[in-house]
Amino acid sequence: MKRAHTGFRIAMSILLATSVWHTQALRVYAQQASEAADAVVSAIGAQQAPAPETVTPISAIPGAMPEDNAVSDASSIPAVTGGAASVVADSLSSVPAPETLSEPATPVQPETPVKPAQPEASTQRATPAQPAAPITLAPQAEGDFEVGSWAGLQAAVNDIASDHTITLTEDVVAGDGERTIAFVREGATITIDLAGHAINRNLASLDEDNGGHALDVNKGTLIIRDSSSGQTGRVTGGFDENGGGIVIGGEGTLSLEGGSVSGNQGVDGGGVFVY
Repeated sequence: MKRAHTGFRIAMSILLATSVWHTQALRVYAQQASEAADAVVSAIGAQQAPAPETVTPISAIPGAMPEDNAVSDASSIPAVTGGAASVVADSLSSVPAPETLSEPATPVQPETPVKPAQPEASTQRATPAQPAAPITLAPQAEGDFEVGSWAGLQAAVNDIASDHTITLTEDVVAGDGERTIAFVREGATITIDLAGHAINRNLASLDEDNGGHALDVNKGTLIIRDSSSGQTGRVTGGFDENGGGIVIGGEGTLSLEGGSVSGNQGVDGGGVFVY
């Protein structure tokens, strides 16, 4: 009987120790669950997952079972469900994963301004319009001139010095719109050498705007001669009411030494008219 009583006491002591161990284990898990819940709350505030907690071995807890009775494998510890453990599990499952911070976007570089197309450099310079070349008179001798155009004859009559000669190098023929050759050289004596050529007014009808005479001797003395051997030089082509070929004014003098005045038309004095 005494042995049975002693065995019962031993069994009760073991049972009591086991109960105390379970109680101590529950307290440890409860404490750990509370700490984990606090860590979860902090992690949610900082949006960071909590760092894993270090589990303190039961053998290191004061008042726990002796080392000989400590559980060596965590898998042998009974699962604790409900209460704080469930809250911790639920909280952990609802913690959002920490956002991955993307690298800052590379700032957009401003576009390089496009330079306007430069106009191609011209390799040739524009040639400015040249004024019409003035009529030049070729000197035949000192103070004498040679001419071969209607305009050249008028220029020579205007510019040649007195007592000098103008020699024709070819027929001088009036063009459309050209006027009568006017001899206005008061006090001057000028000679025209036909040299076998013609002074041709080139009119077939009256030209009231430009004058129909071939020559108008208004002032000064004009001498006409022909140095050619055939004496074929002439004044021709005039068409006017008075003096189709040559008209002579009150202060003008004409001396015809050679050539001829022919082929002109007029009401009064088809060849020469003096007024």
